[in-house]
Amino acid sequence: MGEPDHELVVAVLYPRRPDLRALPASVRGRRVAVRHGFYCDSAAARNAKAAGVPGDVVRDIEAQAAADTGAALAAAEVVLALDLPLDVLALAPRLRWVQGYGAGVGQLIRVLGGGPIRVTTAAGVSAGAIAEFVIARVLQVAKRLRELDEQQRRHEWSSLRGDSLRGQTMLLVGLGQIGSEVARLAQALGIRLTAVRRRPWMPPPPSVELTVVGPDRLGAVLPDADIVVVCAAETGETAHGGPIIGACEVRAMRPGAVLVNVARGSLVDQDAVAEALRTGRLAGAVLDVTEPEPLPPGNILWDLPGSYISPHSSTSGDGYDERLLRLFGDNLARYADGRELVNLVNPELGY
Repeated sequence: MGEPDHELVVAVLYPRRPDLRALPASVRGRRVAVRHGFYCDSAAARNAKAAGVPGDVVRDIEAQAAADTGAALAAAEVVLALDLPLDVLALAPRLRWVQGYGAGVGQLIRVLGGGPIRVTTAAGVSAGAIAEFVIARVLQVAKRLRELDEQQRRHEWSSLRGDSLRGQTMLLVGLGQIGSEVARLAQALGIRLTAVRRRPWMPPPPSVELTVVGPDRLGAVLPDADIVVVCAAETGETAHGGPIIGACEVRAMRPGAVLVNVARGSLVDQDAVAEALRTGRLAGAVLDVTEPEPLPPGNILWDLPGSYISPHSSTSGDGYDERLLRLFGDNLARYADGRELVNLVNPELGY
């Protein structure tokens, strides 16, 4: 065993039993010493941390760190985590970098307080799976698969035809790795593409033809969209400044349009969506994320026609940990080298 100064101590707090063979044994002459623990908040505690709820409230509902987790944090320079205790800075005095287990890391950023500790996300690890989910749901609505299934259950043989997606227009609100992958799959189906992104001058995804505009043009392009897919990052601005798709935006959508949200529940005004479904203005609302999570059992969205609710499960479990650990291993080498980390969060932007 090397001297402590020659070790890079990594605390792995999530998942519970990871297969760490994808991680390097050493990086740039430093042995990678893994310390195991486990820390996972409830959805309520995670949401409270992401929203910046006062600490005394969070402490009453957050998970309690076990002894092995506390010992792992005490030694760690680097942490892989889904959630972190509110007092992580006191528990982990040597901490310099946190690799998030998911693409959303708002709960980690709020706990760390925007200080010098770097945070990286798992953005892109599940982009392909989420894009497949989006297309599957859009096809489900367009081809009226739910209604066909209901006819089968009733043993009813009655002609029921859906719509073609070819020639329809999809608006992507957000053009990161998920939005780019959705665009690639949608283009293969003959769907016309428009995207709204914070920095519209950035190069579009390779081999994808689409029109890109800035956020100030959202109201102008919404009425032309048959399908609206929200896949933007949640930032301090979106979390506290109101949803991107608010009541005005829902009213601006084309009658019969389909709304898909695979970003964060806070980005969409669910009351406005519910009303649009109730009146038949929207043909469908695919909500894999809600505000709050879990969606309360009595919420009207569970039962409205055209509502497609799933429990934040658009990603795919198969191969996720392996892909994440390859990303983490690459970042460990970059960290030891002093190079820029992949998916490094910009504290000012929040993603």
